[in-house]
Amino acid sequence: MSTLAEPTKTLTLSELIDLDTGGQIDAASFIRRELGLVMKDRSELFVRYRRDTEKPWLICPYCNRAVKLISCKNRRFYFRHMPEEEGNCPIDTRGMMTRDQMNAAKYNGAKESKAHQSLKMLLAASIRADPRFSGLQIEKVWRGESFKERSVWRKPDVQGVYGDKRIAFEIQLSTTFLDVIVERGEFYRAEGASLMWLFAAFDPAHTRRAEEDIFYNNNRCVFIVNEETLKRSLEAKRLALECWYQTPVRNGLNHTGFRG
Repeated sequence: MSTLAEPTKTLTLSELIDLDTGGQIDAASFIRRELGLVMKDRSELFVRYRRDTEKPWLICPYCNRAVKLISCKNRRFYFRHMPEEEGNCPIDTRGMMTRDQMNAAKYNGAKESKAHQSLKMLLAASIRADPRFSGLQIEKVWRGESFKERSVWRKPDVQGVYGDKRIAFEIQLSTTFLDVIVERGEFYRAEGASLMWLFAAFDPAHTRRAEEDIFYNNNRCVFIVNEETLKRSLEAKRLALECWYQTPVRNGLNHTGFRG
C-alpha cells in the first residue's frame, strides 16, 4: 500500500478555500501527503458536509460551494464539487454519470451477487453460534429513531444485539463510494449503534479505494468473514472474524507492515 498520495496530472480545482482558517490552500500540496492522512481528510470532507451542508470544510474559490476529494484507480487524487453543488460554477467538474446512478450500479448490484448472498449467510451463521448475540435479522429495514423524518432508514446485510448494543454488519465486495460509507456510519452513530464493514478477503499489497476508506477510518484494521471464520465461530461458540491491522516495522525506509 502506497504511503504517499499524489495529485492527478491535471487539477481543475488547483486552489481551495479552507473555511476553518479563511485562507487559501494549494490542492496539490493538500494531496501530496501521507496516504493515511489524506484518506482520513477525504472522509472528513464528507462527514462535515453531510452533518451541515451550510458549514463545509473546503470550498471552491469560484462559487464558494463544497468540494470532495476523488480517489482514482492509480491512487491519485483530485477535487470535484459535491454532487448537490454541481452545475453552478464556472469550473465544471462533473462526470458523465450521476452519483446515484453509479451507486446503484456498483453498490446495489454487488449486494445482489451470489458471492454477497453467500457471505451474508456465513456471517449470520457465525453470529447465530454466539449466545451473546440476540435479535439476529437479515436484510431487515432499520428505521431511524433519532431523525426528525421517520422516512430515514437503512437496510444492513445483517443486524443483531450484543448485550445492549445494536450492531449493523455490511459486507463489502465491490467499490463503494465514500459518501455511501460515511452516510451509513453517520446513520448508525446517530442511532447509538455500531457499524462493522466486513470483507471476503484482504491483500495489503493490492488494496481498493473502498478498502482504504474503511481501513484508514477504522483504526487501520479490517475484518474478514469466510468459511474458516465460520468454522472457528461454531467451534468456539463465539463470533470469530479474521482481522488485518497495521503495525509499525522499524527499518531503514520507515515503512509499515501488516499482520493477519
